[in-house]
Amino acid sequence: MYAVVFAIVPIATGGATPGMLLLKFRMVDEDGNANVTNTVRRYISIFATYCTFKVIEVLNSFPLNMESDYYVIAVFTTLITFIVAVVLYVTIVLHIVWVLIGRGKRRYYIDKAARLRGTKK
Repeated sequence: MYAVVFAIVPIATGGATPGMLLLKFRMVDEDGNANVTNTVRRYISIFATYCTFKVIEVLNSFPLNMESDYYVIAVFTTLITFIVAVVLYVTIVLHIVWVLIGRGKRRYYIDKAARLRGTKK
């Protein structure tokens, strides 16, 4: 479903997700062109964040006994993944706030990574 919404639909519609179609705006590059390469780059940026959170979830899902030889490693892994998750959440929230209250270009990190900007149709 994720690939359909963020990859297949944008490729078929010239870079617009269903939400963009509903709100009548599209993502274009610096030259004003909507191309598939930048859409795929944007999709990869979104998917990388999603995958990071899923890896953290998987790493923390292994139950271990306290008497296990691997318990110390599991505690360390849980601590590190918790720190990474907190840093990611704080970064994303601060970025959203920065975009919402910022003046001028209001671009999310995924749009900067894909070298895209939003325009009204």
